[in-house]
Amino acid sequence: METVIEEFLMALETACRISFRIMNISQKATSNKSVPWWTQNLTILRKKVNAQRRKFQLTKDHNDLRDHWNEPYVTTKAE
Repeated sequence: METVIEEFLMALETACRISFRIMNISQKATSNKSVPWWTQNLTILRKKVNAQRRKFQLTKDHNDLRDHWNEPYVTTKAE
C-alpha cells in the first residue's frame, strides 16, 4: 500500500511541476508592471499630497482646523 501511495505522490508531484509555472524570486521582482513616465519625483509628490489629504480629512469635526489644512492640501494637490 505504501508503494502505491508513494508512486501516486510522485506522479502527482510530476504533474504539478509540468502544469504550473514556477517563478524565482528574481523573476517576481522584475515582473512588476511599471510605466516609463513615472518618476521618483512623482512618488514624492504623491506622498506629500496623501499626507496633506490625511491631515485635512482628520479635521472634519473642527471647522477652524479644516479651513487651516484645506489650503495646503489644495495647493499641494495642484502641483
